[in-house]
Amino acid sequence: MIKFIKLKAKIFASKIIFSLLYQHKVLERIAQVEYQLNAKIQQDIFDLIAKLRPKRPVNFDLIRIGTLGDGGYFLIDDFDKNSDLVFSIGIGKEFSFDEEISKKVKKVIMVDGSIPDFVPTNSNMIMIHKHLGLVKNDFFTTLTNLMSSTQETSYILKLDIEGDEWDILEQMQSFEIIKFKQIIIEFHGLTSFFNVNRLSQFNLIFEKLLASHTVFHIHANNNGSFGSFGDYKFPDVIEVSFALSSIYSFEEIEQVKEEFFVHQNSNANLPINSNWLEIYDK
Repeated sequence: MIKFIKLKAKIFASKIIFSLLYQHKVLERIAQVEYQLNAKIQQDIFDLIAKLRPKRPVNFDLIRIGTLGDGGYFLIDDFDKNSDLVFSIGIGKEFSFDEEISKKVKKVIMVDGSIPDFVPTNSNMIMIHKHLGLVKNDFFTTLTNLMSSTQETSYILKLDIEGDEWDILEQMQSFEIIKFKQIIIEFHGLTSFFNVNRLSQFNLIFEKLLASHTVFHIHANNNGSFGSFGDYKFPDVIEVSFALSSIYSFEEIEQVKEEFFVHQNSNANLPINSNWLEIYDK
């Protein structure tokens, strides 16, 4: 009887040891898969960032229009007072960009439903008190509707709508994008890169834009947070300027960090992290 009990105890102990070893191997395998997945996602993130490497326009200077802080944007200094129409989407309380660029172009159409009392300061500034959305109704208008309601054919787009830009850009068609000779976008939420679905959306949108346009300026808005990707601190908010590749020529920039670090949306009270720009200089 005692031998039988001892045998059962040994069998039970063996089962426990086997179970623990099996669990350890399973956990080890899961950790290995997670590491490989994270490594792949991290590489996908770096590849995506690399696509936004800026180039220098040939025979044109860059100009910052608007305030030196949050609210100013970089464009190629190439405007036509007789034909250029600017769609300025997202205004808030800061409209120095709209006011300044209205002196350089034919018309500025401003779109923002959050400032019902705003009155344009120049005669060629037109205010639409609606939000930009995916459907047209009493509260929203669409980019397609805005474009179809104008006679002009030379467009510039400034899009700063606090994260809603992704859905707007996802809906935009390639034939609409190529109508804009310059596109300036403030992208929000970039530190959600590790969300696989978001990373896929970002990739598709950037590929759509880069099919017809070239990045000529990029900088962080240091009013936003920074997330860690490997050895780099990447901003949650960046401003990117694109120009139509078919009408502008570009040349490579040897040291991106050196050229673009000084153009960040600097606030004296907030730190500026620039090591993410080193990705372009490797």
